[in-house]
Amino acid sequence: METAPSATTTVAQPEAAPVAVTTTAPAHTQAAAPAHPVVRTSHAARTHTTPAATTSATNTTTTAATTTTPPRIVTISDDFSGDQIDGTIWYRIYQGSGWTLAPNDGQLEFAFPPGTTPGGQYDNYGGHVGTLCTFPDDFDARVDFTLSEWPAANGIVVSLWAFFKPNNLGWEAWRHSSPQWGEQYGGYVGVGNGGSVTLDDTSGTLRLARESGVVTAYFLHKGQWLSLGSAENSAPTAIAVGAGSAQSPPVRADEAVVDFDNFTITAADPSCPPGAQGSG
Repeated sequence: METAPSATTTVAQPEAAPVAVTTTAPAHTQAAAPAHPVVRTSHAARTHTTPAATTSATNTTTTAATTTTPPRIVTISDDFSGDQIDGTIWYRIYQGSGWTLAPNDGQLEFAFPPGTTPGGQYDNYGGHVGTLCTFPDDFDARVDFTLSEWPAANGIVVSLWAFFKPNNLGWEAWRHSSPQWGEQYGGYVGVGNGGSVTLDDTSGTLRLARESGVVTAYFLHKGQWLSLGSAENSAPTAIAVGAGSAQSPPVRADEAVVDFDNFTITAADPSCPPGAQGSG
C-alpha cells in the first residue's frame, strides 16, 4: 500500500524574480530541483480582542489587548511513487475512452494509444487529477513532466491547472504539440492574457503561483523561472495536473505518453475536507 506523503508546515526561502518571456506565437486558449517557494498571505492577519478592564476610584478605563494569528503555511507534495493515486490528495477526471491514467514506475502516467476515442461534453480525450483542498490565499504549485512518447504535431497539451471557484474557471501553464504552431510552452491566465514560446523540450517543470492576488504562469528553462503571463484573481482555487487533446475534434496520432513527477504546492490557510492532506 502506498504511503501518502505528509503535509508539513514550512517556511520558504526567497527566490530570484522571474524573467518575462516574449510572446512568439498566439497563446493557448484552452480553459534541476527548484528552490522551495516563498508564500506570502494576501489577506490581513486575523485578529481578535480580549477586553481588559482597569478601575480606579475616580474613573473606569477599558483597553483592548490584540492577539495576531499568523497564517498556517502548508506544503502538500506527491512523488507518485506508490501503486495507486493518493486519495488523500487527489480527485480524478476522465474524458473519452481507450486511454489510461495511473501510477507507473514512480510517475503518474497519461497514456494515449492508437484507438483512443474522444467523448464527453467537449468531444475530447484526456483528464486530470486535482487537489481535494482549495487555496484561498497565496500559493506556489509546481510539477515536473516527461514526454516519454511524443509524436510530432500530436495535438496534446500537458497542463498544470488552477481551477477557480465557484465555476472552475481554468488558468494554466502548459506544454503543447500543436499541428499549427509546433512545440511550445505557454500560459493562459484569463482572456487576453498569457503568451507562448517555441521550445521542443521533452521534459521540464511547470509552475503556477499567486502573490498578493496576482497569478503568474511559469516554466523552468536553464535553471531560471520564465513568466508566461500574469493576471489578478483572488478566488479560491484547486490545483490540477493533466494531459489531453487540445481541440475538438482531437488530432489523431501515434501513441503519446506523458509522465508527471514531484508535484508540490505550498500555500497559506488551505481549505481541506476531513482526511485530506493539508487538513491537519
